[in-house]
Amino acid sequence: MLAMAGAGLAANVFQLHRADAECRAAARDGGWIAPGALVVWEESAPQPAPEGFALLEERRYGDTHVTFLEAEPAAGAPEQPLP
Repeated sequence: MLAMAGAGLAANVFQLHRADAECRAAARDGGWIAPGALVVWEESAPQPAPEGFALLEERRYGDTHVTFLEAEPAAGAPEQPLP
């Protein structure tokens, strides 16, 4: 499962249950994941930070591995300040 929160705004929390590479890239490139958004990725094994995401932290809780990522701007996307 992949959960995202944009720029600390609790009202903008989403969950994706299909979080393969194609889905993540489409969500980021389509503007669903804002640059700087916190992404929390839960898996049964440790996961490397995928392209377009910076690794912030990794934690393990029993058999669950939680990876904290920060979304980077999509390739070619202009920098846009948050409102």
